[in-house]
Amino acid sequence: MLGPLTPRWVGAQALPSYLVIEPALSTKLEALAEGLHHEIALCLRGAVEGDTARADDFVMPVPRRSTAQASTFSACPAETLALWHNHPMPLGGRPSAYLPARRLRSEPVTNPLSLCALSQHDIATTVRLGFPFAVIAVGDTWCWWTQEQVRAFDDNGLVPGPRFPTQTVRGLPPAATVAGDLQ
Repeated sequence: MLGPLTPRWVGAQALPSYLVIEPALSTKLEALAEGLHHEIALCLRGAVEGDTARADDFVMPVPRRSTAQASTFSACPAETLALWHNHPMPLGGRPSAYLPARRLRSEPVTNPLSLCALSQHDIATTVRLGFPFAVIAVGDTWCWWTQEQVRAFDDNGLVPGPRFPTQTVRGLPPAATVAGDLQ
């Protein structure tokens, strides 16, 4: 069993500003996100060149718990560039833990954008792990945040962590830059 790791990113002078997911990896991740009914986490790996991280592989940490609304898992490797996880669309339009508090929980979920947000647990995990990026997939909809953005949500008590329109995409194109044009 893996214990907690301090990522090499903690205390780093400059985190990468851009994350590029290579085509072969984006195809695998999109297939997973569209077919999963329970939440899983993946540790995206690759290389950093200047201010750009290029993810071309992933490691799946050992799941400790995985339900339709949450997951816990063992540690990611220290060289992880991004923590990727999915928020499954509720079957039959059941309520979800990811919905903004202002939305009625009894309202059916039909739009993946409503689930593209960071829960309190997502924010705490991202801050604790310290990896440069957090990526959420809801079917073919992807949202991403930098570590700095997630820390700002945590510092300001902002839950759920909202998506940014410039950091949201439907269908991930090959070699997609999934972080940039930061607000």
